[in-house]
Amino acid sequence: MNASTKNTPLIDQFAATAHAIIDQLQENATSIEELAASKSAESGEEVLNQIQSGTTSLEKTIKENPMMAAAIAFAFGACATRFFKSTEAASDEGKKEAVTKAA
Repeated sequence: MNASTKNTPLIDQFAATAHAIIDQLQENATSIEELAASKSAESGEEVLNQIQSGTTSLEKTIKENPMMAAAIAFAFGACATRFFKSTEAASDEGKKEAVTKAA
């Protein structure tokens, strides 16, 4: 008997054990993936329910206090306009500085 013949059963045992471990890891990974997918779907549904609840509450508040809602919308629009104008002005100044430096 040569050395390779004596080692064959040991190598076969090692290969069988390695295959069993790999199969078990694959099963665990699959179950983890399925669990993550189901939790993700549940979380998405919860977020959607919260958004719908918030929207319903907002609609109720607007119906109960239409003048206040209009005033808040007007103030928000004024602030947004001011912000965008200041951002545009800063951008224009930056462009002018770049042109001046290039010249």
